[in-house]
Parts: sequence; structure tokens; C-alpha cells
Amino acid sequence: MPIEIQKALLSQEKEVQSLFLEGTGRTMSDPKILLETYPCVVALDNQEVIGLAVTTRFAPDILELANIYVRADLRNKNIGSFLLNFLEKQTKDTNYKAIILANSNLYENQEGKRSAENFYLRNGYQPSFQTADTKIFYKVV
Repeated sequence: MPIEIQKALLSQEKEVQSLFLEGTGRTMSDPKILLETYPCVVALDNQEVIGLAVTTRFAPDILELANIYVRADLRNKNIGSFLLNFLEKQTKDTNYKAIILANSNLYENQEGKRSAENFYLRNGYQPSFQTADTKIFYKVV
């Protein structure tokens, strides 16, 4: 069965929380509120959540991509790009006009991870600001 991308459902809250913890080493604050209020999407493989893209409000008309994560054994299969594309389409139906994100090597749980900079550039995100350790990207949707 192919990978399915869909809006995250409240019934998937525990799976989303678990995958978020796996990817970040921290728990989501108020996952129910995030899933109910902001565009959040999941990738499913046989109904199992194997990827996610979670947003929160950055400004009244800008979303922040709080995290995008695909299970390690399923990376390099364009699932992350599918998640972003679906999220962007979902965002177009809201009052949000852009998505912003931070890509930093200062976050916890970075061991074994490579920079996602090229991933964001390939998906049309533009750099807007950077320090020695963090780059901020944005995309108008």
C-alpha cells in the first residue's frame, strides 16, 4: 500500500506525540490544541503514522513549521516533500499567507542528523536570516 498523506486527526494524537518525541527528544506542548487549531499533516503507512509536519502560529498571517519528521528507516523517499506540499495546500485554505521555520544545529537530539537546508531550498523555501548556527527560511503560500 502506498504512503498516504492526510490532515492529522485528533484520533492520531498519541502517535503524533510519540513520533514528535522520537524526532525532537521533547514532548509537544498542547498537542490537542495544535492538531485542532493549526494545519498539521501526517504520513501514513498501513494506517501507522510514519511522518508528520506540525505548525503553530508565528503571527496572525504566518505559520511556523514547528517540526517536520519522517521515521529514520523511511527517509529519502520524498515523504518529507509530500508532507510539505500537502501542508502548503492545506494552508492556502486559511488566512495564513506564509510559512516560516528555523533550521538549527543547536536543537537537542541532533546526533546523526544532517542539515535540512538543502531540503528546504529544494521545496521552495527562501533563507531570510542566519547566525552561525541557525538559518531562518520562509515561503509565501
